[in-house]
Amino acid sequence: MSVVDRSALEASPLADLHAIASELSIDGYRRLRRAELIDAILGRQEGGNGAGAVADAVLAAFPRIRAVKVTVHKPHAPIAAIFEDVGVVLTRTRQPPSHG
Repeated sequence: MSVVDRSALEASPLADLHAIASELSIDGYRRLRRAELIDAILGRQEGGNGAGAVADAVLAAFPRIRAVKVTVHKPHAPIAAIFEDVGVVLTRTRQPPSHG
């Protein structure tokens, strides 16, 4: 199972980052430097499309992956409490083909 966060993206080959960016419909991703590309992917994750879009993009770009786990950290979340970090974890699994 993959965890898509900054450290996982930083460890990924550029070709994998391009595949994820393509699935997320990030404009001009091939012209971005590696750090900018990672920021764009994470920005899309935190934006309106959210972690679900990133999980779907990973599953679409890499057919051999059976499941993906996306963790979104929000260290400055608008929550009325004292905390260092808030995180949400989304897990998506690929449905096996039906034989019927």
